[in-house]
Amino acid sequence: MTITLPAELTEPLSWIGLEWPEADEDQLQADGQAWIEHGTRMRAHAERATGTARKVWLENEGASIEAFERWWNGEDGPGRHLREAAVAAELIGGALIAMAGVTISLKAAFIAQLTALALEVGQAVVTAAATAGATLAEIPVFIALTRVACRKLLHEAMALIEREIAALLRKAAKMLEKAGARHLADKTLKGSEKTAFKGFLHQVENADVRSPVNGAHFYSGKQPNGEKMRQYAEKQVDGVLSVTLEMTPGGRRFDDMKLFEHDSPINRDQAAAVWKRLSQRYAQDASGVATGWTHDSWAGSIWNTAEKPALQLNPKITRIDEIDPFA
Repeated sequence: MTITLPAELTEPLSWIGLEWPEADEDQLQADGQAWIEHGTRMRAHAERATGTARKVWLENEGASIEAFERWWNGEDGPGRHLREAAVAAELIGGALIAMAGVTISLKAAFIAQLTALALEVGQAVVTAAATAGATLAEIPVFIALTRVACRKLLHEAMALIEREIAALLRKAAKMLEKAGARHLADKTLKGSEKTAFKGFLHQVENADVRSPVNGAHFYSGKQPNGEKMRQYAEKQVDGVLSVTLEMTPGGRRFDDMKLFEHDSPINRDQAAAVWKRLSQRYAQDASGVATGWTHDSWAGSIWNTAEKPALQLNPKITRIDEIDPFA
């Protein structure tokens, strides 16, 4: 039975400002089991087909028979393709069942955290009169600690999904493509990208992109020699009192992921969305004077669409210096 939020915990959930995980673990479990059963049937079909084909080369001779045997068992032969399709179906099923397990664990942990919060707040209210209201001052602390704990739970769950479950789906997609099921492979790959994308977005919200006061530097465009303005901006900072996004702990971590590379777990549009949100958070966390190094900056760049607007709305920013060193 799908775990739902107990009615008495609806209010504590609203206190921490987060949403209840809406994934249906029962449906995920059922879908996963159906895929595994489908894989089992495909494996049986593959064994029967290979058994029939084997009789051909065991009971007959000749160059054409030998060629048939090599083709059947070859890299692109039906024998291998049938086996790989069966394994791919089982991988998809395993990924869905694993996701159901993650959902159950996350919901159970949420309930435990919210129950503890409700008890702590209730106790603080009950003892308020005896302590002249002193215990009421503890309530915001209880709420903040629970919010941090639940965000960490979400972050860990999404990181697990991105690291393990999306990887299973990507592997299944590659096997399906080799087996000739291109359409299904594309759908599976898109599913893995969507799963990984959600995981990255959760990681973005928890990334440490803090910068020193007056030390947040930004960049956009290209230098006259064709090099990106990132290279120029990095030469203007010391990495301690002044930094670019990629020099913060969170920015460095995402930079190392190389999300725009060919073997990235997400597509280029999703990678751009991840970096746009990360850059926006960097601007929102900045303080004092912010410096932007720009030259021939595209109107749709992250600087113009995310970073600069966020800086303009950031009450901690005292001045924005946008500098074109090649003007």
